[in-house]
Amino acid sequence: ADEILPGLDDDTYIYESNIGNLEPWLSEYGQPMPDPIQSLHYVYNPMETTTVRHELNGLVNKYHAPKHVKVPKRIDPEFQNIPYQLGATDNMGGTMLKALCPNIYKIMWHMTGSTQLEFEHFINWLAAAIDKKEPLQTVWIFSGTQGTGKGLFFNYILTPMIGESNVAIKAISALEDSFNSYLSDKLFVAIDEFHITDSKQDQRTFDQIKLITGGERVDVRAMYKESKNMKMYCNFMFFSNHADVARLDDGDRRHNVGFPQAIKLKEAYPELFDNNIDLKSLLGDEVSDLYAFLHAFDYNQLAATTCIENDAKRNMRVAGMGVHQKFCFALREGDLDYFVENMNALNGTPSHLLNVKQVAEKTLTKWIDEAVNTLPSDVSVAEAHAMYLVLNPDSNSTSQKFATMLTRNDVNQERKRKNGIRAKYVVTRFKFTDYDATDFLDKAPNVIPANKRVTNMIEIPDLPKTAEPDF
Repeated sequence: ADEILPGLDDDTYIYESNIGNLEPWLSEYGQPMPDPIQSLHYVYNPMETTTVRHELNGLVNKYHAPKHVKVPKRIDPEFQNIPYQLGATDNMGGTMLKALCPNIYKIMWHMTGSTQLEFEHFINWLAAAIDKKEPLQTVWIFSGTQGTGKGLFFNYILTPMIGESNVAIKAISALEDSFNSYLSDKLFVAIDEFHITDSKQDQRTFDQIKLITGGERVDVRAMYKESKNMKMYCNFMFFSNHADVARLDDGDRRHNVGFPQAIKLKEAYPELFDNNIDLKSLLGDEVSDLYAFLHAFDYNQLAATTCIENDAKRNMRVAGMGVHQKFCFALREGDLDYFVENMNALNGTPSHLLNVKQVAEKTLTKWIDEAVNTLPSDVSVAEAHAMYLVLNPDSNSTSQKFATMLTRNDVNQERKRKNGIRAKYVVTRFKFTDYDATDFLDKAPNVIPANKRVTNMIEIPDLPKTAEPDF
């Protein structure tokens, strides 16, 4: 038979063909000693569903495929070969999945943030991971309040679809542990309650995540055994209830980020939680259809290995930054909302910074004017430093330290000659995100009716011309 019988603890077992223990075991069952037993390789090979191969150099396969994986369920042609195009707004994967697996669709749609672009990209990624059975070198981060369906997806959908022995859900401590044998025989690994700042050695842990999610082989070590460099088959998902899940570098090409889900699944789909419904069985009835759908999906391999850049990822990147990193990021990206909101939030300014604050206010007025009129901005290092000191009055930053900070945070500076003086400038283009140009009427290029005015924004008076301090 193409199965391995379970042991007493539901663990598979294989007895070595050793004369020392084989004869007593056989005699217990009244059986004679057999002919010599062939030596087999004990491996994890998800590329084939056979459990035992007896030919020369045969194997015993630790990979156990569910029945619907060995023989995919037949589904109507309309649900087969659904294509995916990266960034397109007319992808039909979600629509067709909703028609075929309406209850599973609700869980997956809600968990991924209820946004079409991200949902379609996740379907394509999941289909590619199931078919290729190899690291795609891109991962997914899903966040939101408790009860958004992340656990339901893993336990009631992904686990029965892939097979319980082929998936694992771990805490962040597993990434810090030197024993990581679970990486050698899993197709999917989810890190639950993930929050990088919870790690005792967060940078080291983040580097470890990069290592195991970015390669095809990994050093695996089991307890009481030496480490081995082994082929890895698993892809990763990270579940969290935090906004600042991880520190994502600029230009990151590994993390897909779903929009945080603020609504509980029970509130969005109360029908799933009716007292007469067995949710596990309800979702389980659709698992074989989901696998057949993904198995027949015309996935885009390039897209599966490509991360989408969206506001969710940008917001997570900013949330994970330190104070000076956020300042540099806002300056580099021209995030005018950051400067306006932080200037509005000031409760007071130390007396020794009052003159510096005048420079910062005048500078912000100029940035707003240039943003309203869609003009590029040349920001002198002195102007940027004045803004930084006002927003961070406890800082002991000197002009030299500040310039070094800009360089370390990839804020490019160009030398330009202005008013006969050659100096360094940060060239950026300020823009609004949550605000609108009409929120700053005194700087708008055209007269705007008073009924469109927004009065809760920063008001910066015209200040007398003063020489900029030499920091």
